[in-house]
Amino acid sequence: MAMDDRHDQILVSVDLIDGVGADYIGEPTIPYSTTTWDDPHHSYRCWGNDGSSYDDPITTTGNTMVGPDIAQALIYSALNGGHLPVYLDLQIPPCFGDAECDGFADAEDWLALADCMTGPYAATGFTPPSAYCAGHSDWDSDGDVDLVDMAAFQATYADMQP
Repeated sequence: MAMDDRHDQILVSVDLIDGVGADYIGEPTIPYSTTTWDDPHHSYRCWGNDGSSYDDPITTTGNTMVGPDIAQALIYSALNGGHLPVYLDLQIPPCFGDAECDGFADAEDWLALADCMTGPYAATGFTPPSAYCAGHSDWDSDGDVDLVDMAAFQATYADMQP
């Protein structure tokens, strides 16, 4: 299997680079490095491709990404289709409903949700919630923080108490 094509890829939509909800860990405005496989600006990887095998089989001896045993296993697994596994890291909001990430919902979280209230899209002068607000207060993921989100918070408030 020669490493001459990029059949293996993940396409990232704007929703994964907008700072709201789950997001790609990397710098989408910086082009991916063509000189190293471990670009520090990106978490996207094609597993097993260490960048030293263009138009040649995957390097097994000296493969700096996975080592010889895994590199050989990837060669065996890709014989009929030529595909390698790809992955990227995502940041998931860690403290949904818990604005200060202290492990439980309390009056501070209620006030944070109230401060984030933006209303529905139809409202005159609508301003989408900040990434911070959307990350912990947009319970229904509809792009605004409104009474529906407040009701969802209330419904789970008791369950989140210490």
